[in-house]
Amino acid sequence: MVWGGMRGALALALVLSIEKNFPYRSQLLTLTFGVVAFTIVVQGITMKPLIRILGISTNGDDDYSRARVRQVAISSAALELENMANQQFISRHVYAQLHQELHGRLENANMAIDSILDDNHGRLSEEFKDARARLRNAEIGAIEQAMHDGWVSAITASQMINQTESMPANQEPPRDDPGPSDGT
Repeated sequence: MVWGGMRGALALALVLSIEKNFPYRSQLLTLTFGVVAFTIVVQGITMKPLIRILGISTNGDDDYSRARVRQVAISSAALELENMANQQFISRHVYAQLHQELHGRLENANMAIDSILDDNHGRLSEEFKDARARLRNAEIGAIEQAMHDGWVSAITASQMINQTESMPANQEPPRDDPGPSDGT
């Protein structure tokens, strides 16, 4: 956080706010601008290697992330195919052929993910944790929407949100349940 901090804008604003007749103002401006320019260039260039060295990189370039993105992309294409068919943009024959192709590709992506999760239970636990957090947020959002729509009072909504937030987030996933096989 210190290495990537936004100190430059504040330093420049402070030095620019100094009165024009202040002694050494121009030297302070030059020095401040030089330091800010240096930190932007040097720290900016070294940020990515520093993140990699510290091991805090969150880029999704591992096999699991690629398989998940492939799964999401294929699912998105399948939804578009459904829309095209529902709006009669394509014939039943074209739909059937493309649906079969997408289904096969999705099944391959699902098998790749299953294989990765079988070998990495930590990743499985992390996925359960993330999924539970998203589900909890969806519930809270629905409760808030119900309150805004007048279905429940603010007090009741607050109580319901507190109950939802108190549900265990780090519960261990089941070990023997392979989950749905269609990617849902």
